[in-house]
Amino acid sequence: MCDREIALINLLNKCSEKYEDENVKSIKLNYQDRGDNNNNGKTYVMCYNKNNPEFEKLCGPCFSFFHWNEACIKSFEDTKNEIIKMSNNNPIIDKVGWIGNIHSPDDTVPEHYTRPLLKKIADENKELFDVFHNHVFYNKNEKYLSIPGLVEKYKYLIDIGGNGLSCRLKYLLFSKRPLLMVDRNYIEYYHNDLIPYKHYIPVKMDLSDLLEQVEWMRNNYEKSLEIANNAFEFAINNFTMDKLLERIYYVYTNTK
Repeated sequence: MCDREIALINLLNKCSEKYEDENVKSIKLNYQDRGDNNNNGKTYVMCYNKNNPEFEKLCGPCFSFFHWNEACIKSFEDTKNEIIKMSNNNPIIDKVGWIGNIHSPDDTVPEHYTRPLLKKIADENKELFDVFHNHVFYNKNEKYLSIPGLVEKYKYLIDIGGNGLSCRLKYLLFSKRPLLMVDRNYIEYYHNDLIPYKHYIPVKMDLSDLLEQVEWMRNNYEKSLEIANNAFEFAINNFTMDKLLERIYYVYTNTK
C-alpha cells in the first residue's frame, strides 16, 4: 500500500466514523497527480483541471492533509504547528524563497517549461530571489530545506504548480509570509475560495508578470502582510479535521 493510499484511507476511516456511515470507506480513489480519470463521475480525486469544473464536486482533501513522507512530513498537524511557530519569527532573508524539483512536471503541463523558467528568472535577479533545484525531497540531500525551514528563512514565498497536484500550497498558507501564487490548470478543492490580493499575490501562468508582482509586493509590504494574514486565517478556519471530513463526505455524496 503506497503512502498516498494509506493517508486517504485514514481520512476515509475518520469520515466514516464521524458520519456513522461505513459506505464512505468504499469510495473509489484516484491517487494520481491529476484527477482526469474520474470513472464516469464515481471516483474521488485529489485535484482537477479547472477547465473541467464539473469535476470539482469529486475533489477532496489530498493525502498531504494526513502526511507527506517524501517531503519528510510525518504529520500534517505537527508540520502545520511548526510552520506557525516559525511564522512568528522575523524572516532572515529579504528575498522570495523556493526550493523544489524544476524538472518533475512532464511536457503535457505548462510547469514543464515554467519551473525551469522560474529558476532562470531567479538566477538573473539574485537580489530578489533564492530559487534552488533539488531533485529529491528527502533531507539526506545537502540542499534539502523543509517547509518550516523555508518559512523561517524567507520574507516572501512563491508557489508554482507541479505535475498536476502540488501539495505545498496548503502549508504555505499558514506561513504569514506574503505569497506569490502562479496560476495553474490543476487545482485542489479549496482553490476557488482563495481570492487574489486577499489571500495571495497572483502571477500569470507564463511568469510574464513575475518581476512586476514582486516589485508590487515589496513596494506594498503592509498590504502584502495583510494578505498573508488573511491567508493564515483562511487556512486556520478551513483546514481543521472537521472541515476536511465535511469535504470528504460531500465528495462521497457526489459519487453515490
